[in-house]
Amino acid sequence: MIREIASDVIMDEAFGWLCQRRKDYSPNNDVWDLRRNWDRIKPELQKILLAGDYTFQPLAELRLNDEIIEMWSARDARVLKAMAMILSKHLEPLLSGRCYQVAGRGGAKAAVRAALEASIGDVHLMKSDIKQEFRTSMG
Repeated sequence: MIREIASDVIMDEAFGWLCQRRKDYSPNNDVWDLRRNWDRIKPELQKILLAGDYTFQPLAELRLNDEIIEMWSARDARVLKAMAMILSKHLEPLLSGRCYQVAGRGGAKAAVRAALEASIGDVHLMKSDIKQEFRTSMG
């Protein structure tokens, strides 16, 4: 799978996704360096990926008022998108039809509808935020 992730087609598609996603980001964001130097960075990144030597950077933590936003570096976000593209292609046929977060399956609304349809009598539904749970329990 790593060859697919590092392929020109997937690398460029993930790069396009990243550029679109971060088009309005601050001029100081690392996405602009990645965009300016993509022709040089892409072959280096492919080589590192194919060698199995890629290392993710720690998440950046941005604080805006009382909100904390965690953000991957532009390079890491691009690699993660490429991985998600390939993994979803290989794993989607194996996933239950009840995995609603997979693109095209209806998301949270479809999950709630399915839960209501499957329930009998009094129903209690819960939405959880595992990310917040880990942030709280880890300190």
